[in-house]
Amino acid sequence: MKLVVDQLWSFSPDRFEVSGDQSMLEHIAGDLRDHARDQAPNDHWTAAGQANESMYSMLPHWVGSVGELSVSDPEAIQRISGDPGLLRRTLQFALGLDSFGIIPIEDTQNELAARHYRMMDLHSLTELLILAPYLAELETGRVRVVEIGGGFGRLAEAMQLAYPGSVQHVLIDAVPSSLMYCVSYLRQRFPSLRVDYLEHGQTWQDVASSDLVIVPAWRSELLPERSFDLGVNIASFQEMDLRSVDHYYRLLDTRVVPGGLVALHNSRDYVFQGPWNTPRNWDQLLKRRTPRSWTRDFPFEVFRVRTGDWSASQHLHDYFWRTQDLALFDSLNDGRTEVVPNGLEAAGRSRMSRLRDRLLGR
Repeated sequence: MKLVVDQLWSFSPDRFEVSGDQSMLEHIAGDLRDHARDQAPNDHWTAAGQANESMYSMLPHWVGSVGELSVSDPEAIQRISGDPGLLRRTLQFALGLDSFGIIPIEDTQNELAARHYRMMDLHSLTELLILAPYLAELETGRVRVVEIGGGFGRLAEAMQLAYPGSVQHVLIDAVPSSLMYCVSYLRQRFPSLRVDYLEHGQTWQDVASSDLVIVPAWRSELLPERSFDLGVNIASFQEMDLRSVDHYYRLLDTRVVPGGLVALHNSRDYVFQGPWNTPRNWDQLLKRRTPRSWTRDFPFEVFRVRTGDWSASQHLHDYFWRTQDLALFDSLNDGRTEVVPNGLEAAGRSRMSRLRDRLLGR
């Protein structure tokens, strides 16, 4: 599937003026209480977000305190991140990846600001540009995506804008407020598309023709095996435990078709630090840092799901990751581990520690 658009898409400045749906939130919370069992999120996430709050209040939970910032405010990006070069590097990274010519080359920052881009949208753009060459190899008229930890639908929104009419996106989440706002936001954002929540008592066939399907984690086993072309997880495995990460590895391995792709972008030195039991039949295609890699060991990885043992490809990429990428990172950061690219100093490291403590309930 090739990239459909030939120019960069825009966002509305008031896109997150989305009203919460109290009845839907209560319904999902009851669904979780009655059916989630061991698929319930931790207390930090269960308590996050209320239907009477602005969707803006949830953005830091979904995309971080830097991700929510507008690219029109470089001073705020520098102040919050503690990294004076972050915006510049992220723009250069996106331009370097853009073999399609969709990003304006001249005055790029202001062009994106005029389109109301936030840092999270720039992250979505870079993720799509990384994946686009691999997606182009898929011989299918409609790419079927399953994403674990989809939040409000950040990547799903970008996929629909980049490949209009060519993507079915399934978003799995366990957080009631995320599930509620995901349904509400995507329905408002794409009124012509069919957006469904997979309810108790339904089967996959009830939503199989939908464009966007929001699936509570405790119902993810209903997804048909070998039915998806791309599996995704971005920055949520890093907040889980070993049991959950292994569960979702198995889910991706059994739901993505042979020859399909899996894309992962998680810090390996944040809350969950391994072991990372990557299925041995996944052929590793990519393992590199991005400007979003705000800890030392934070690779963007792409795999092709195959049959047989392809772990040698993982070993090869891991070797280059350790001896080249991490070695270079260490040489630039004096061997420190809790540092974002190019030397985020004490304020940023302290902020990361506080976030970790909050997630761990300390």
